[in-house]
Amino acid sequence: MRTFKALPFLLCIALLTPFLSSTGASAEAPSAFSFTGSGYGHGVGMSQIGAKARALTGESATAILNYYYKDVQVAPIVDTQTIRVNIGRTLKSISFVSPTPDSMIQIFSGDIAGAQDVLPILTLGAKKKIAFSVDGAFAVAEGLRAKAFTIRWSGPATVITFSQPGSAVKYKYGQIQVKVVKGAMEVTNTLALRDEYLWGISEVPSSWPAAALDAQVIASRSYALSKLGKLILHVIVRFIHILPIRILWVFLKNLNRDLVTFGKRR
Repeated sequence: MRTFKALPFLLCIALLTPFLSSTGASAEAPSAFSFTGSGYGHGVGMSQIGAKARALTGESATAILNYYYKDVQVAPIVDTQTIRVNIGRTLKSISFVSPTPDSMIQIFSGDIAGAQDVLPILTLGAKKKIAFSVDGAFAVAEGLRAKAFTIRWSGPATVITFSQPGSAVKYKYGQIQVKVVKGAMEVTNTLALRDEYLWGISEVPSSWPAAALDAQVIASRSYALSKLGKLILHVIVRFIHILPIRILWVFLKNLNRDLVTFGKRR
């Protein structure tokens, strides 16, 4: 019985085989073809892949920026400012530790900014962790109590690990501020704009063409300075200290509404 049931199936295969063979033999690969697609990009700002492609054709960083942004000027400007980057929001518990041998963490009372003549209220060695929590309007840790703390670290190649619920991130550069705002801790890292801020940005490989990387360095600094209120609308800034660092978009400050908006794309 099994032989008879299988026979019709085998006959079908045998009858179809010549047609399949002849169809495959007569098919030819097209000499050219194209693909059309679309995505969900915001449609403004500089495209990383586009910047790379233009750099590969020999375009300069200035030419790349002028393509993506209308009526902009690339000009020198002083970039000696520092910028604060938010690294933790509305937190109830955080901790810091440095795993680096011979490292040192210094804790200062208050937000001391760039002051160098203030003595620390606590100094920690390598692998010594300090944990902060909130007590009303104050942050508390190791018997310390203040509305704000400044944290600095030093030593050969020292990094500090900042831990909050669900994550732990290492930082090599800057100094950290912890402030209590509305019953929770806000944590920021203060970085030198011309180098420390840029070293923390890594969006594309450093093997990309120099012009593409330069364009993104300019974009990065322009964004940071717009946050600091240092840029005029529709001005992209080229800095004296150009570094092979990378970033996505340029944001320019809208002077009429006092907020940061995307640059206008062609």
